[in-house]
Amino acid sequence: MDTSMRVAHYLTRGPTGRFYVRLRVPADVQARFGRKVIKRSTGTTCDRTALTCALVLQARYAQAFAAIRNGSMEKELDELLKSLEGTSPLELILKDVKLPGGQSFGQVEINDDKDLALFQKLAADCPVPEFKPFPPRRVVKPIGEARAAGLTLADARDKYLVSIQGKNTAKTIVQKTRALKDLEAFVASQLKGKGKQPVMLKQLTRTDFSEWFLHETAQKRVITYITNRFSACADFIKWAQTAGHYPQGDNPASGHASVPKQLKKQRAKSHGSQAFTPEQIQRIFDPENFKQLKGDAARWIPLILLYTGARSNEVARLELEDCREEGGLPIFDFTWMGEDKSFKTDASDRKTPVHPDLIKLGLWERVARLKAAGETELFPELSFDAKNGPAGRTQHAFSRYLVKLGIKARGGGRVGHHSFRDTVIGALKAAGVHREMREEYTGHELSDRQEHAHAYETEFSPRALAEACHSAMVWSLGLSSLECRP
Repeated sequence: MDTSMRVAHYLTRGPTGRFYVRLRVPADVQARFGRKVIKRSTGTTCDRTALTCALVLQARYAQAFAAIRNGSMEKELDELLKSLEGTSPLELILKDVKLPGGQSFGQVEINDDKDLALFQKLAADCPVPEFKPFPPRRVVKPIGEARAAGLTLADARDKYLVSIQGKNTAKTIVQKTRALKDLEAFVASQLKGKGKQPVMLKQLTRTDFSEWFLHETAQKRVITYITNRFSACADFIKWAQTAGHYPQGDNPASGHASVPKQLKKQRAKSHGSQAFTPEQIQRIFDPENFKQLKGDAARWIPLILLYTGARSNEVARLELEDCREEGGLPIFDFTWMGEDKSFKTDASDRKTPVHPDLIKLGLWERVARLKAAGETELFPELSFDAKNGPAGRTQHAFSRYLVKLGIKARGGGRVGHHSFRDTVIGALKAAGVHREMREEYTGHELSDRQEHAHAYETEFSPRALAEACHSAMVWSLGLSSLECRP
């Protein structure tokens, strides 16, 4: 088993398979750099090559950090930073490698057989086998010819996925990629004639999607799963129409799969997250059981969820600047401002008062300690490029913890981090807290709320939310025995 990646915690894989290096800028040089984190693409999907790139980048940036601390001349430092920021990691490694004819390892564009033969010779002559350039994914036709023939479904998919980077989570992008690839594979299997033929985007018809729906149904897939896949395809076609790659008018992916509202409600109740019972809460946070959760994030995130009803990735993305006081009251400022921020809805942007129990457990002491150490995140040990978000690792750890305790959902439901959200909302409702206050405290957005209400209603103050909501969350935990402090 290859263990080369175990030590490279700073190396993460993106949704396309390419590796990225994420380096934290030391606090004393952040002002000069103008940022707190450096994120660079290695340009490769090979883990060993990516690890080499990461080590080279670390060494070069360490040189730049030292130059700043030593007060090097501004011109020399600017040249060093310019060479770092403008050069790919592979170029830094291969800058001294000389090839016959002065060839280089830059981007390779293949337009005809002559270009392809030249590329193959370049790869064959590479004196460093580990760093051979990657072969082109497909032959690129001249622009005029490509426009006349239209895009292949594969090319259009690649362009679409680039356009939605940053607008969706990595998990959502993976799901959309899988749906579009499965669509392509199905349509290709239906093409008549010998040999493999590329599926052209303009060839897609409403009949193709209708047949694919029947195929998906025959696989006994759940209707909600099929509906989500067709929704992803409809978004893709809509993008293609806007970009001029597909004729305007009817969207052939729409209208095939839908879930009745009644079925949605029933499935949400039977297969959705289930709230914890008071007895389960006591078992989860029993001091002897709680010791099984290893790591600060694994212990602190469930506790914060229990007192906020927030989503786990909202808590995992909190920066130390988001943990502050307003009007003498400690609050969590769930805001879009900052790095690596992502919210599910606009209602997620809110200020939630911190429950006194969390203060007693030492949360504010943790904030002060991390600030003194030059950290910027509340949970700096988490990976912010993870597929399921930074809380993904702690979600899995908590699910395993529940299995050990014998805590499981009834029927086809689920229990996990999200169960705390249902638990808190249920506790607030049982205590008679007004719906608008419940929504604002937990960052919940109901579909039946009128649009004008969001525009004209003012937010409740953190103190008003604290007075209305905190008294409903009395869990009777053994706070003095819980191990949260290091």
